[in-house]
Amino acid sequence: MCRTWVLLPIVSLALACREAPLTAPPASSSPTTAVIDLPVPVPLPGPVRIDLGTFGGASSYANDVSNDSTVVGSAQNAAGLSRAFRWTALNGMTDLGTLPGDDWSTACCITEDGQILGISGSSSVSTSRGAPVIWSPDGTITALAIPLLPGASFGQASDFNARGDVVGWDVFAAQHAWIWSEAQGKYDITANVPGGSFEGAASDIDGAGLVLGTNNSRTARCFRLTACWRPFLWSYETGYRELGTPEADSTAVATALGLNVGPTVVGWARTNALGQRPYRWAEGEGFTILPTVAGGYATSVNVPGTAVGAAWDPVVRAYQATAWPRSGGAIRLSPDDANPQIATAVNDGDVVVGWAAQTGGGNHAIVWLLGPGGGLRFSRAASKPVVSVGTVRRVDAVASAAATACLSNTEALLSRGALFDCVNRSFDRSVTQR
Repeated sequence: MCRTWVLLPIVSLALACREAPLTAPPASSSPTTAVIDLPVPVPLPGPVRIDLGTFGGASSYANDVSNDSTVVGSAQNAAGLSRAFRWTALNGMTDLGTLPGDDWSTACCITEDGQILGISGSSSVSTSRGAPVIWSPDGTITALAIPLLPGASFGQASDFNARGDVVGWDVFAAQHAWIWSEAQGKYDITANVPGGSFEGAASDIDGAGLVLGTNNSRTARCFRLTACWRPFLWSYETGYRELGTPEADSTAVATALGLNVGPTVVGWARTNALGQRPYRWAEGEGFTILPTVAGGYATSVNVPGTAVGAAWDPVVRAYQATAWPRSGGAIRLSPDDANPQIATAVNDGDVVVGWAAQTGGGNHAIVWLLGPGGGLRFSRAASKPVVSVGTVRRVDAVASAAATACLSNTEALLSRGALFDCVNRSFDRSVTQR
C-alpha cells in the first residue's frame, strides 16, 4: 500500500498553498453515518475515528497504512520539528528517528513487509527538504543513494515497492518523473513520453512496477498549463499509456492520485459540466465520477474498490474526509466535525488514514475504521492521542491554516505528493516564524 508524498507541484504551480476556489456543480445527495467516540470494545461498527495525537507539537499527518493496519506519517515534536512515526494499535506512535546528524524526518509510505520510505534532514538547511531513506521493520534507517537526473537541481523519492523500485521527481526548468532501482538505475519517464511532455509527476507504483502519474503533452499551448494534465500508467514491460479524461472530453483536466490492482486508478477531473469531481478508473470500465455535493478528489483506492479522499461541503464550507464504496454512494467519515479533513490512504480492510484540522489550531493524524476495521485490535491506551494539545501558539495556528488551504487548491492536488509537499512547507513556515 505504498503512497506518494513530498512531490513538488509542477514548476508552473510553485505556489501550491495558494487557495483556489472550485466551481460547484448541481447538488446531489450523499449519505452520512455517525462517529463513535473511542475507546470502545472491538469489533467496531464504524466508522470510528481515532486521533493519533502528536509528539508534543501542534500537528501530525498520517500518510499511509498497510494491510496489518500499521500507520506511517509525521508528527511535530515540542520544538516544532517533524518526526517520522510508525503507529500500531497495540504500541501507539513510535518515533522512527533520523540519519546521524539530522533532526527531522517524515514517512510517506509502507510496504506489506514493513519497509517504510521517507526523508531525513537537518533544520539548519530546511525543514521540508532532505535525503530519501528507508526504515526496515526493526527500525534501522538507511540512506538511498539515488543520483539526480543530468542537469537537475534537486529532487525527492516519492514512492516505492517491496522489490526495490523507487519513483520520484527531479526538477529542471520543469519537473520530471522517474523510476530507479539498484539493478536498472534511473530512468526519466517524462523525457521519454511518446510525442513528448514538458512536465510530469509520478504518484504511485505497485508491487509489479506499474507506475501511476500525471503528465502534460509537448505542445505550445501546454507549457506550464494545467489544462493539459492527463493521468498515465507506465512500466518497463508495457511502456507508456495515457488514460484520457471522463467522457473523452478534450477540454477536461484529469490527474491521477492512487493506484491498486486491476489496475484501478483514482484522482480528480475537472470538466465544464461538472467542475472538479473525484473519479475511479478501472480497466474495462473507464471513468466513473464519484458522488459529491460539490467538488472533491480521491487520493487512494483499495483492492475491494473503496476509494477515499475529500469532498467539498458547501454548508460548512470545508473539505470533509470521504469514502466511496465500490457498491456506490458516499460516506462522510467525520459527520460531526465541521473542520477540514482529508483521507489520504485506505487498506484492504477499509482502515482509512489522513488528518483533520483542530479547532484550536494544528492538524492531527486520524484513523477511521469502516465496519469492523479489518480485524484491527487495539488497547485503550493506544486508542488515545499521544499528546492532547490545549493552547496552540500563533505560529502553529498559521501552519494549520496553510495546511488547510492546501485542501482547497487544485494546484496542490496534481499528485498526492504535491499535497504532502504543500503540507510539509507549512512546517517550514511554522519553524522559521518561531
